[in-house]
Amino acid sequence: MKNKDFDLTPEEAMKIINGEGVELTSAGLYKWCKDYKIGVKKGGRWRINKKLLKLVLEGQAWELKDK
Repeated sequence: MKNKDFDLTPEEAMKIINGEGVELTSAGLYKWCKDYKIGVKKGGRWRINKKLLKLVLEGQAWELKDK
């Protein structure tokens, strides 16, 4: 999986999927999630849609960017 704005390791991604790190702190990850519409901004913080992130990480949801 290659995306110049995706700077998350598989371990970090699994932490997010498991709910251990759902707050976005990286500008690159912020942009990536915004582009793929897998994050929701609530109260100044971004929360990631874990199901969508999991699909994206598994390579099944790259087409989401165009929707």
